[in-house]
Amino acid sequence: MKFSKVLLTVFYFLCAFSINASKAALPFQANTVESKFEPKDVQEVKLNSTFRLSPALVPSHYDIQLRPILEEVEGSDDVLFTAPGKVTIVFFCANETDTIVVHSRRLVIFPDTVQVASSTGVPVPIAKQEPKVEDDTYVINTASNLTRNTEYTLTISYLANMDGQDGLNGLYRAYYVDEEGKTHNLAATHMEPTRARKAFPCFDEPGLKAQFIIRLGRRSNYYTLSNTVIINTEGIPEMPGWVWDIYEETVPMSTYLVAAVVSDLVNVEAEEGFYEKPVRIWATKKLIEDGAGDYAAEVAARTLKFFEYYFDVVYSLAKMDSVAIPQFSPGAMENWGLNLYRENLLLIFPGITSEFEKHDVANVIGHELAHQWFGNRVTCKWWSDIWLNEGFATYLSYESEEQIGPEFEPSKRFFTEVVQKALKADVLPTTHPIHNPSLETVNVSPLFFDGIAYEKAGSVIRMFERVFGKREFIARLFLYLFEMKFKAAEQDDLFSRLDDRSGPYLPPGMTAKLFFDSWTLKSGYPLVRVTKISNNVGFISQVNTFLIEILH
Repeated sequence: MKFSKVLLTVFYFLCAFSINASKAALPFQANTVESKFEPKDVQEVKLNSTFRLSPALVPSHYDIQLRPILEEVEGSDDVLFTAPGKVTIVFFCANETDTIVVHSRRLVIFPDTVQVASSTGVPVPIAKQEPKVEDDTYVINTASNLTRNTEYTLTISYLANMDGQDGLNGLYRAYYVDEEGKTHNLAATHMEPTRARKAFPCFDEPGLKAQFIIRLGRRSNYYTLSNTVIINTEGIPEMPGWVWDIYEETVPMSTYLVAAVVSDLVNVEAEEGFYEKPVRIWATKKLIEDGAGDYAAEVAARTLKFFEYYFDVVYSLAKMDSVAIPQFSPGAMENWGLNLYRENLLLIFPGITSEFEKHDVANVIGHELAHQWFGNRVTCKWWSDIWLNEGFATYLSYESEEQIGPEFEPSKRFFTEVVQKALKADVLPTTHPIHNPSLETVNVSPLFFDGIAYEKAGSVIRMFERVFGKREFIARLFLYLFEMKFKAAEQDDLFSRLDDRSGPYLPPGMTAKLFFDSWTLKSGYPLVRVTKISNNVGFISQVNTFLIEILH
């Protein structure tokens, strides 16, 4: 083996397996590296920093009714830009308790409608109920303990606020102005990380997966979208001109992935042959007529087909809708079966859009569709492991683009758009480990969706793929996706699957967990210097990175 090859090999493994120096992170500051995917939401509210739901109650099913009010109707008592709602939650009582706590934020809950019942329909008397604003919760105390190992239902009627004063999240009103100057209102959602509670009372933690039946009320001049397909439309008694669109029950998923759109937007569907299931792009009528959604429809359909082949795991839902929302806080959001985007990250204008912008659109679509497997099918149990969602989506978006748009040279762009950003982010005082322990004890802030969770995690994943080789790495990811189907994961769940196949891929005594722990549990990265002394001799040294001091 030539000296240069020896040096490269040693250099690589020093980088790959180095135990990084521990540095004190500053958990309340955002990383300043820009990303088109973050922040998820610019709003942050001071809450009880240590509040988590009790493990005593575990939800399994939701039945949600929402009727967004998008226009004033003469003679109606409906309040503009609100949404009357009703939710029925089926939950399992794992331990005796007389306290039911659900998340609720800016919801007007009508106490007389709150009901608790056993699975056989026997009412459970309520002794007390009250909101706790500091915890974003609504607390219900029953007159006696709920019985252990028993299923119950909780029913609540409420009014959601769509005014957007608390940020463009939860269920909110968006709008566009047409060529004639007319304003068209629409309802949209953005739930991640902790805003499903603004749309409906719920157990709003990512690990508490459940199945959802969504019923969206609309007037006849609107159309609705949700995660699944419409299975029935029926009139609303005593409300002429209103109907319920009733959606097929979802697979088990987290509350932050629930999505809804009520609008007069129109769509273009991907041509037959690109993918077997319906893939549609939604935008204003003028934009669709101008062909702005054609490119995205083809890219989305081809990307879904690529990921099915890549993972050998079928996409779980019956359709994929992607919607260009005129006002949308993050760059894009991966809601299962209903991805939402800023207009400039989904739409292409023939003869106007640059090649760089086309790359951006293809890459963002790849990112959100990768989430249908990493993030939706398997979800981080808590936000401290958000890298399991975002790191893989970052890495995989370039893998899909290599097949969909090789002319953009995504494998080269990965180094400038991902690796370099990761290096920059990881020497700032605001850096933190990829597995972010700060999020175990502080308010979950969208500011933690940063260059560490996205770019650094994506870079480390790609580095590990190079150790195993692509074919072997994908085979191990299949185990993770198969065995953790519809479950919530911690990083060790991934590592155990990566270690679950034998093979001469790692040095003796090294495991995937040891490798990843050295990168995910500490900040920074090693700086390796190789000095040539003679043709056959070299000197290798390693130091750990240091924090850049910010001068004031």
